[in-house]
Amino acid sequence: MAGGMGGECIRPHQEALIDTMFERANAAILNLDPVNPLHEATGLTSKRD
Repeated sequence: MAGGMGGECIRPHQEALIDTMFERANAAILNLDPVNPLHEATGLTSKRD
């Protein structure tokens, strides 16, 4: 959604909201750790360092 918004069109409060949304989405993804279950489901044994 925010990817289509251009620099000068965004007001400061909107920019802060977008930054917060991305920070929270990133934190949720890291917290869920989706890579390990995918490795287990597919039988892959190599892991990231």
